[in-house]
Amino acid sequence: MTLVHRGKKMRARREYTEQLPTNHCVTIFPESRVHRIIGSDWVEAVEIERAGAIKPFQMAVQGVLIRIGFEPNTDFIRGQLEIDEQGYVIVGSQQETSVSNVFAIGDVANPLAPTIAGAVGAGSTAAKVIASRLRQ
Repeated sequence: MTLVHRGKKMRARREYTEQLPTNHCVTIFPESRVHRIIGSDWVEAVEIERAGAIKPFQMAVQGVLIRIGFEPNTDFIRGQLEIDEQGYVIVGSQQETSVSNVFAIGDVANPLAPTIAGAVGAGSTAAKVIASRLRQ
């Protein structure tokens, strides 16, 4: 798993972040941001900009989970996905957006209950739908 973080240090609760630096399954890119999501039918890669770097680099990925602050940060997808007047991505019961095979979960798609538990449940739903489509 890769974590791209805008700041130098984490601001989330300590119990969520204290084990990250020693977890060999997590790669952290501090002072960085995802500049672009790349792919045609599926997410294939992300382009990451790092503070102080001359140019962004690409990393192959199979999915992207976006979690930024308290307000939905959806400006970068305006005009590509249907978004409500408050900036939240509109999804159906299976977490699919207005674009076929593009899913949104978590706070960016859940203005009523932006919680980790809600994001996990929505992620589970989306993962099951995606897995069933891949088997077809």
